[in-house]
Amino acid sequence: MERKVKATVLVDADVLSQVKRLVGKGRYRSLNACVNEALRAFLEHERRVGLESEMEEASRDEMFLRISRQAWRTSSTLMRNRSETQMTYEAMRWRVYLANLDPTRAPNSAGLGPSWS
Repeated sequence: MERKVKATVLVDADVLSQVKRLVGKGRYRSLNACVNEALRAFLEHERRVGLESEMEEASRDEMFLRISRQAWRTSSTLMRNRSETQMTYEAMRWRVYLANLDPTRAPNSAGLGPSWS
């Protein structure tokens, strides 16, 4: 179980009343459980909004688009030419590379380093 910390917050009276009603109906174990779930949902939403923003920004980045096209071509080639184990390994390397966006460490189709000069 995660460590809990006490917090004091001010909420609108009508919001608290509605939440207490949900707890009373058995939808949540307690007011704390409801607040915790709501905060987790909020944080997940914020994480997704941040990712969408990063993806939107990346869609205008020429280097990212060039790298993405190359990764797509490479993965297509791998799917045609390699065993499932090799393909999974290469796909994993590309995912790690794309997550870091470091063009100097991009694997080429042979998996030996940058494929562009």
